[in-house]
Amino acid sequence: MVCAGILYLDTHQLSKNARFKVPYLNGKYLVGIGLVVALAITFIYIGFTETLTEKPLLAIFWLVWAALAVASFRRNYSLIPILGILTNLYLMTELGVSNWLVFVGWLAIGLLIYFLYGYRKSKLARQPA
Repeated sequence: MVCAGILYLDTHQLSKNARFKVPYLNGKYLVGIGLVVALAITFIYIGFTETLTEKPLLAIFWLVWAALAVASFRRNYSLIPILGILTNLYLMTELGVSNWLVFVGWLAIGLLIYFLYGYRKSKLARQPA
């Protein structure tokens, strides 16, 4: 989520003098080339169908990587946050069902607390209409 936020902040800066800066390594072609190489290695050495039957969450990983390759080609994303997204997503594909349930539960609780606190303490909510 943090790496996706970095992509968002990097491409949606409201002014040229924004404080947020990311080291830029052009991922326009590298993300797609990495996808092709990773698929080739997986197909040659492991077997693609064997991998997906043993670990079905890898299908989501491959689809996200393909979507990031297309988005990176169109929008010239930096390679660093994309590598962060892919690394963490791959690690998440190795988790079991119980870990995913605990993750979703804590994520929901954390988001609820975050938004309730933010709603009450917001400077915009205290301004008169």
